[in-house]
Amino acid sequence: MEQQDLKKLLEDCRAGSESAWRAFIAEFHALISGTAAREYGTDSEDVAQNVYEKLLSGNCRLLERFDGCYEQFLVYLMRISKNVSLSAWKKRARGRFQSSIDEIREDALAYDAGIEDGLIREEEHEWLMEAIYGLKPKYREVIIYLKKGYNHREVAELTGLPVNTVLTRAARAKELLKKTLKIEIKAV
Repeated sequence: MEQQDLKKLLEDCRAGSESAWRAFIAEFHALISGTAAREYGTDSEDVAQNVYEKLLSGNCRLLERFDGCYEQFLVYLMRISKNVSLSAWKKRARGRFQSSIDEIREDALAYDAGIEDGLIREEEHEWLMEAIYGLKPKYREVIIYLKKGYNHREVAELTGLPVNTVLTRAARAKELLKKTLKIEIKAV
């Protein structure tokens, strides 16, 4: 695509032309969805839609900001797609991590059901968080991924570690948490 054609396409998109947006999607959807799939993984089409929403937001200010050649626009669009994907991934991870913390907390509270929850609940939550964040980063990372629902093979892919290393770190992290919390934690 020539620079003049790209400039005209972006101007027409900013003006709200439906045919321009169809041409934009036809030209760049593979790049946007491919970047979303690589960065986010599952449900990447939802993330691709978020990229389009980001491009449309603020009267297409991201399209208005761009002034360069086609190759530079590809890099620019890939960067936008990557940032939106990473934001979505972090949002998903925060939700999964909080769910995991809640599960561990429930396990800790169930261990001693005779103690009144109301008096110690907040203290136990802090204690649990300190235990998890007290782990060495290499153990904490593996435990968090496992609690998010990833299996050992997926954790190995995400971290770039061999599966056996992931298995070893998971076992050591569980032992450290058991010692720290002085309770029996269900298998992660």
